[in-house]
Amino acid sequence: MDGDIERLQTETEATTDSEELDIRDHSDDSDAEEDDEATSEATGDERYSGVPIIMPRSRFAGACNVETVKDVNFLGPRDEFVVSGSDDGNWFMWEKKTGKIHDILEGDGAVVNVIEAHPYLPLVAVSGIDTTVKLFAPTTGTRRFSRLDQMDSIVNRNEEATDARSELLNLRMYYRLAQQMAQSDGHGAPQCPVQ
Repeated sequence: MDGDIERLQTETEATTDSEELDIRDHSDDSDAEEDDEATSEATGDERYSGVPIIMPRSRFAGACNVETVKDVNFLGPRDEFVVSGSDDGNWFMWEKKTGKIHDILEGDGAVVNVIEAHPYLPLVAVSGIDTTVKLFAPTTGTRRFSRLDQMDSIVNRNEEATDARSELLNLRMYYRLAQQMAQSDGHGAPQCPVQ
């Protein structure tokens, strides 16, 4: 990977140097430039063509992540689980190898944003919008905060909520855009009352 980064930097410097040295008049080549730009946009930046694209290996579904940013962490002595908060007040634990939901735990009254494991003990701290931080540790017997028995309804509700919230966010964005356009002076840029 270090070799790829060094090669990319060298190619970028070489391309930048050659672009700076090319000072000929390009005014007659405007049509050719437009074609080159269109081709470049379609194929991407050639300087990065040798850099491998990393695609996601796994997908961990079920949580709702629309309203706030959520931490995603690895959990377990060998990082065998992936955990993340959700807009529904739960935090989700997936098996890293399979992507299957291992557990859903109640973590907050509204939204779980942060999940952090203790570096040595089997202890997890969870926080959200509430004014408290909750600590989770393995116990014997019934698990009071587990919602795994309600997994299907929680996942379905989160999918519906994600779609509805996404539509609402788009509506807000369009509304703000319409406001800006209405306030503009007709040239596409909003007026600034203070300068």
